[in-house]
Amino acid sequence: MAHISDADEKALRQPGGVVSAAVVADSPKPIDLAQAEPGGWSSSTNLWRGLTSMSVGVAAVALMVAFKLNSSHAKLGRELEELSARMNATPEIQYVAVLADDKAAASMLVTFDFKSRQLMIKRVGGFVTPADKSLQLWALPHTGGPKSLGVLGADAVTRLPAAASDVNVPAWAISLEPKGGAPSGGGPTGPVLFKGAVIETSL
Repeated sequence: MAHISDADEKALRQPGGVVSAAVVADSPKPIDLAQAEPGGWSSSTNLWRGLTSMSVGVAAVALMVAFKLNSSHAKLGRELEELSARMNATPEIQYVAVLADDKAAASMLVTFDFKSRQLMIKRVGGFVTPADKSLQLWALPHTGGPKSLGVLGADAVTRLPAAASDVNVPAWAISLEPKGGAPSGGGPTGPVLFKGAVIETSL
């Protein structure tokens, strides 16, 4: 701030001790925040308020998206649980037969699984197939002649592919045939050793 000498101060004063208007006009004015320029504090406050509102909006949208994703996952989980429950509640249908000899001694256990479309023949008796012979499985339908379902192997368990129509019959039978089975197109050529009724069951 410039120093005013005593002489200058006297010259500036009007009669009666009143300070000249020129001096008052040249004095610095206090800053009025309300009258600040557009780029001043008032404008910055509005900017921060706008950014705060925008952040709140973005957070709300993010929460809505997360809620929808969680709801979708929960719905999918419930649908999978319901499907699993329905599958478990659905009984698995199988056909079973115990094939016995003429003395009613169980010799073969035959089952059919709809899922795998396979017959499983398990030896449960003590019968030993001669080296030059084969055992052959037959379906015995309500009408018509026996239908071959395949030749058994030498293992304790044999699996044979089959259609549902081949197993939905009154009985199955096993005959003793030449090595490799009976000629195609005909019925059993050897003696029927084992026979049993087919039973439908649910597991």
